Amino acid sequence: MATIFVEADEKYKVSNDHAKISIDAKKYNPQGGAYSFFLDEDYLGSNKEKRIGIGKNLEDKTITISFTIKDKLEETNWTSIKVFIKEDDVIKKEYEYSKEAEKHLDTVQYLIKVKIEL
Repeated sequence: MATIFVEADEKYKVSNDHAKISIDAKKYNPQGGAYSFFLDEDYLGSNKEKRIGIGKNLEDKTITISFTIKDKLEETNWTSIKVFIKEDDVIKKEYEYSKEAEKHLDTVQYLIKVKIEL
């Protein structure tokens, strides 16, 4: 049982400096999994949407999403996740990632970093 790593560096441009910025993530197949959010080095929470702040206060900050998926289906080894950034509860950006685990019961570890820009 191996672990496969998927890393991505993204950028997000805030469209409203005064908007409340939130982040969420979802898995899109019936594999097992969990995720956590960080803002720079600060832990924000796990497994549910998290409000991270007001747009103008987030310039040059980095959101890190750590999402672990454990392949558990015999029928497929595909894993996929989406990360959502919202402004005032409206989805403004979606990032989508997919990776096929090499073997049944492998683990896929996604590490996504999103740099906030104004």
